[in-house]
Amino acid sequence: MNKIITILLFIFTFSLSAQSINGKAYYISKTKANYSTNISAEKKRELDEKAKRLFEKTLVLDFNQTESFYKEEESLDDSGNLYREGYLAATGGYLSNGIYKNIKNDTIIEQREFLGKLFLIKDSVPKFKWKLENESKKIGDYIVFKATMVQKIDSTDYRMIGTQNIKSDGNIIVTAWYTPQIPVSAGPDIYGGLPGLILELNIYRTTILCSKIILNTNNTEKIKPSKNGDVVSLNEFNKIAEEKRKEQRENFIKN
Repeated sequence: MNKIITILLFIFTFSLSAQSINGKAYYISKTKANYSTNISAEKKRELDEKAKRLFEKTLVLDFNQTESFYKEEESLDDSGNLYREGYLAATGGYLSNGIYKNIKNDTIIEQREFLGKLFLIKDSVPKFKWKLENESKKIGDYIVFKATMVQKIDSTDYRMIGTQNIKSDGNIIVTAWYTPQIPVSAGPDIYGGLPGLILELNIYRTTILCSKIILNTNNTEKIKPSKNGDVVSLNEFNKIAEEKRKEQRENFIKN
């Protein structure tokens, strides 16, 4: 296994020094409904349809060797977004309008919309402790390799709600499938740090799967972060969000 990892890292490092890589990766994100086993088939179909309307979407990752920007693909039909906005507003959740990562400058910038207000969350790029597994498969034309890690549960993240894959210490296992054939340390959402582009990500009840890749080494268009919003760190945003949720709960009880 150590020999495989060494070869992968060599390919990754050599390829990065040999050429400039950039492109777009399109992902489809799906989240399974969370329900108990003793409900009716009709209720299951209802919850499955609700989960599809809320969380099934297409997202685009623009990437090069050091930067990436990940956001939902624009669509003329915004009914799904309106439904999702109403749900998140009622439950104290937030919308992510784009995630920018720069591994050279160790910077991640995410624009979030929370209760009608924009925030720019600026922080360091997360350092994930991936374990490279001795398992591979094919996704489209690419050979991908498996990597796993343990992540703390975030109670505000819809992907973390449910009953599957919870470890006894309250953590979850995240699984990524990456390809050294595209040697960039990028991936969907906040994830990355592997010797190749992540083409599939399994986070609890959510699966994010790459459906199309466009590589264009001649593209000189710059990848830029969002600029609008109150600048806060992730910890500061979490504190603000928790205070607002507490206010919502108290107002609901009073009324």
